[in-house]
Amino acid sequence: MPFRTNIKKQLYFTCSTNCLATIINSTLQQDDYYYSSLGNSIKLRRSVVRQLTKLIKEKNIQAIEFVLSSDSRIVLGGLGNQDFSAVKGLPNFY
Repeated sequence: MPFRTNIKKQLYFTCSTNCLATIINSTLQQDDYYYSSLGNSIKLRRSVVRQLTKLIKEKNIQAIEFVLSSDSRIVLGGLGNQDFSAVKGLPNFY
C-alpha cells in the first residue's frame, strides 16, 4: 500500500443512533476518530475533556466536526415543533 501524505485526521462527534461513522468511513480517505453519544450531546466533564485532549494531541487531529443526520428522530424529537426560521443569520446557511 502506497504511503499517503495528504490524509487529514479528524474527530467526529456523532449520534450513536444515526450510524454515520459507516458512511463517513466509506466516503472519506482519511484517519477518522469518533465520539458518539445519544443526540450528539456531550457533557464536558473534566475527565471527558482530559481524554479528548489526550486523543487530539496523540493522534495529531487537525479538525473537529459535529455531524448529525437531517432526519435524526432523537434531534427532531428534542426540537419538537419549534420554528427556527426567525433566528437572525440562519438563512445565510441555507
